[in-house]
Amino acid sequence: MKEQITIQIKDKQYPLYLTIGDLRMLERGIGHSVLSIMSGNTVDDAVSYIMTDELVELIRWGIHDDKHGKRTDDECYDFLQAYCDSGHNYDEATALFIRAVWNTGLFVPLPGLKQKNVRTAEQKK
Repeated sequence: MKEQITIQIKDKQYPLYLTIGDLRMLERGIGHSVLSIMSGNTVDDAVSYIMTDELVELIRWGIHDDKHGKRTDDECYDFLQAYCDSGHNYDEATALFIRAVWNTGLFVPLPGLKQKNVRTAEQKK
C-alpha cells in the first residue's frame, strides 16, 4: 500500500487501500486481472470497463475495517448505495477503484497514459 483513501459516508470514515493479498482476492472475485481493467490508454478507458461486480469486490477487500473481506454482496451493495446517497455518484466510485489500484504503487502507468478524472468529491470542491 502506498496511499490510503478515506471514504466519508455521513459521519463515518472508512479507510480504502489495497495490499497484494487484497488484489489477489479482488481478482478472484471478479474472475479476471485488475491489469485487464487498467490497460487502456486513458483513465476514462478503465472507467468504462468497471462494473458493479468490480466495485463490490473493491468494497469487500479494499475497505480495511472490522468487516474487511467479510462483507456479503448485499452489504457491499448497501455500502455503495450509502456512498451514492451521501452526495457521491457511481462515476466517483469507479474513480475510487482506479485510485486505489494506482495507489498500491504496483502498477506503472503505460507511456502516454493520462490520469484524468481520478478525483474524489473532496478534491472536486
